[in-house]
Formats: sequence, C-alpha cells, structure tokens
Amino acid sequence: KNVFAPSISADGRFVAYRLSKPASGGKNTIIPNYVTESGFTTDINGRTKVGAPASSTELYIFDREKDTVLSVKTTALPGITDQPDYVKDYPKKDTATKKPTNRTVSFRSVDWNDAGTAAVVDIRSTDNKDRWLVLLDPATGSYKTIDRQRDEAWIAGPGVSDFPARIYWIDNNTVVFQSEKTGYSHIYRANVNTGEKVQLTDGKFEVSSLQLSKDRKTLFFNANDQHPGDVQAYR
Repeated sequence: KNVFAPSISADGRFVAYRLSKPASGGKNTIIPNYVTESGFTTDINGRTKVGAPASSTELYIFDREKDTVLSVKTTALPGITDQPDYVKDYPKKDTATKKPTNRTVSFRSVDWNDAGTAAVVDIRSTDNKDRWLVLLDPATGSYKTIDRQRDEAWIAGPGVSDFPARIYWIDNNTVVFQSEKTGYSHIYRANVNTGEKVQLTDGKFEVSSLQLSKDRKTLFFNANDQHPGDVQAYR
C-alpha cells in the first residue's frame, strides 16, 4: 500500500492520510500503431479496460494530541451494499444471489473547515455507481452523509469527476459542491449540521470551472448556455 495526499486540519491537531492498494489482475490493452517512422507496425501499451479491477483506498485520521490513529470505516454509508441494477438480469447461479457485501471505495478528497473540527470527505464506489459526501468527525472517525448521488450509468460530469472535485467551505457550517443529480452538473449549498440542501443553479446546461472568491462571497463558474437559467441568489 502507498500513502498519498496527507492533509492537516487548520488547528494542526489532525492529519488525514490515505492508503492506496493497487489493483491486481488487470491487463493493459495493446494498441497497434500503424503509422510509424520505420514503416512497421508497433505496439502502444494502453490502460486496462474499464471492467478490470480498480485500486481501492483506505482513510485514516492521526490525532496528534492523543497519539492515536483511527480508521474511517465505510459500513455506515447508505447503500454501500447496493449492487448495480444490471445484476438483476444475471442467472440465479451467478453473483446476484450472493450475500450482499460492502463495495470497495475510493476516498477522493478530504476538505477541512477553518476551525479544524470537521472535514468533508468525497467517497466513490469503485464500480462508479455511487458518490457520497460525508461530514467527518476527526476525533471519533464517525461521519454522517451530506449527499449521496447514485447513477446507474456512471458518476461523472464537470466538477464531479475532477480529481479532486471542487468542494468549498463557505463557513464552518456550510459547503458548496457540484452534483449531476438532475442529469446536469449544477451547484448545491448544504448546511453540514442540519442537512439542508439548496440547489443554486438549475436548467438544461452544465456548470464547470467553479471557483469561490477569497472573501467567500462570490461564486464564479462557466456554463454551456448563454443564459444559465434561474441562478438563485447566493447567500
């Protein structure tokens, strides 16, 4: 396993870090290159195919004051055992009838609030069907779900498939993020304590390049529509 993307809370007490375990059993696709300087066909090593096993990650929190490490478990994620809809078409002898197990996930990002008391964690299932945004309590390793996005096709889109995705803290209680819940990538605001969510943009267009001003009073974004629908007042 490899350690990557450590991040420290603003007060310096907590350090979040991820361990990545490379997938095994994958095989790179060989792509023939017909136009070469030598005139002979050569091979280009491509990436593995989409159906190949994907690497998974684990998230840990190091508490510097208590000198302890907590593992963030995924068992409490809503729908963590849900399988893609297509498995319903499998014959009974296949995997659709097996006892549900927790799907493997990838911890995509950890974004701390200014107080250092909480973090928003972006979690994706490795089958690309689910995305969870959770509010993490670093002192206990527990969390609650802020938003779950389910897509039987593929979780992706502007501001969603970015690595890391664009998630901004407005204050210690409010975050802004993007989701394709409606089928289009739009901006949402959520109160992490009450769970209240407000959709800030709406319409048949995609929001991209979301940026928050340094004073945290203004959101800037691009949209692929000349008049981006009903953009609600941002407060």
